[in-house]
Amino acid sequence: MKSIIIMLSVLVLAAISIPSAQSAPYLYASTFGFYMDGWSDGGSGTTVLAHSDSSEYSDPPYLYWTLSVQFEADTAQGKMGADLLSHTSAPIYSRTGPGAGADAYMTDYFHIGAGDTGLPIGAEVQIRFLSGFAGNILLEGSPSGGCYVHYNSYIYKSSVGYLATLNTDTDVVPAITSMYPPVNQIVNTSINQVVDVNVGDVLEVYSFFSMDLNGSGYSGEPGYPASEGDNNLGFLNSGYARVGYAAGYEGLDIWSEGGATIIPEPATICLLGLGALSLVSRKK
Repeated sequence: MKSIIIMLSVLVLAAISIPSAQSAPYLYASTFGFYMDGWSDGGSGTTVLAHSDSSEYSDPPYLYWTLSVQFEADTAQGKMGADLLSHTSAPIYSRTGPGAGADAYMTDYFHIGAGDTGLPIGAEVQIRFLSGFAGNILLEGSPSGGCYVHYNSYIYKSSVGYLATLNTDTDVVPAITSMYPPVNQIVNTSINQVVDVNVGDVLEVYSFFSMDLNGSGYSGEPGYPASEGDNNLGFLNSGYARVGYAAGYEGLDIWSEGGATIIPEPATICLLGLGALSLVSRKK
């Protein structure tokens, strides 16, 4: 009987010490561009990624173009995004500019501890989920391959499901799921939502974006669109998904496996701002 108890104790301790296979930050990204080598990087435990590349082509006087791709992501800031830019000049014949794309997804896990509240495991508390996506879309020339921008984020609890989500396919008007030039559109959407959770929870925060920049047509022939122009999907570091304290629950101990800073409760931010202003006024 004693040996059985010892065996059970060892099994229990082993089960406690083995971390969840899902409980680790994950960051992956890939980019591609015409006349560029494809790039991809990341995986479990990755917290920072950055990449940039460029290419150009010259065939005077018929065609000249440049293309640049830039990507950055950081789990500590809960941010990621890319900038895709092409310039095309076709002074004599009809030509289509180069294309590029970027995709990435990020996962972080947030632990909800009692902290200074003294609340027991399982007690219902509140936190905030903050997420947004902003940037600019510029497509010149005549319709060609079209372009696509998508950003999606959520906070998830395994026993309940999705607590809050942001999805540009449905939250941005006019839609940015399929666009053809000419387009000059500013995108700016965000949420700051209070969600109910429990002390002891481990919550998943996930974000994903995908962008495709396909070349527009340009022509130097009379009666057609201008012979040169720019295409730009400007969303570098523009997508974010963060966790923050909610009013009345500032004493909780919330920590991120990806090293993310927890956003203060709004009233605290205001007090800090007022304190800074007070210091400035005293120095005058």
